[in-house]
Amino acid sequence: MALKVSQLRRMEKLESSIHDLCEKNVRSPNHYLEILQAVNDGLQIDIIKPTLFLSLAEQLKGFAAYNQWLKKEYPEYAIPDEELAAQQAELNKRGSSRLIFYCHNGDVVLTARLAWEYTCSYRETISDLIEFKADYMRPAEREPDRPTGFYTMKLSPEDKNAIGKKFQGRSVSEVRSKLGNDWAMGSEGLQFVGITHRDYLGLMDGRTFPWIDLPALIVSRGARGDILSLDVFEGKPRLIDRGINQRDPHVGSGSLQQC
Repeated sequence: MALKVSQLRRMEKLESSIHDLCEKNVRSPNHYLEILQAVNDGLQIDIIKPTLFLSLAEQLKGFAAYNQWLKKEYPEYAIPDEELAAQQAELNKRGSSRLIFYCHNGDVVLTARLAWEYTCSYRETISDLIEFKADYMRPAEREPDRPTGFYTMKLSPEDKNAIGKKFQGRSVSEVRSKLGNDWAMGSEGLQFVGITHRDYLGLMDGRTFPWIDLPALIVSRGARGDILSLDVFEGKPRLIDRGINQRDPHVGSGSLQQC
């Protein structure tokens, strides 16, 4: 089918900038094709500015897949089917731009371990640098207790395009003094990249999409207490420990706001 003159003109205008736009804004490989199709169809350029975060319905699909893995690998921690069904029934009563999480038995270390093991089950990771053991990892002091079961949170406006943007380049010590009533991310960060938004790890470049500190989880090496951090090394996501006073322009602390 021949393109309309208006469509050709639109394509000519976008030709010089579409690569840069895609490089900065594409949220998944398939979205690049969506952008090109939209240009071809003469749609509005608004599609170049996608909503990065998935709907609650799509996030719940991620938890359903995660739960199937739990039933096979850790049936004692599987989410009851009625809990998933209840969340589905509540979707229409909630606002948009929310993120959904699940805490197993109110234990953030256990929840983080399960989310990371699930991630390792379907993609190559660097997983030998951190141990999810009670004598090695613990919740940070003064962090709010996580509820058992599902809960929803939202991101600050500064993080609406990339987690960690608000505090990118700041040390965890600085961040903690500025959190106010916000929560520091812990197991939520691993559930986000591993369960509900599995394409996000492919975007993390340490610049536009910073690597993510998870200040709600402390890891110990000897007498030192560092925090858990997620980055990408040689194309593989990995968990490492980072000092609370360490600044890195490639890293930002993840944080959440109550809905």
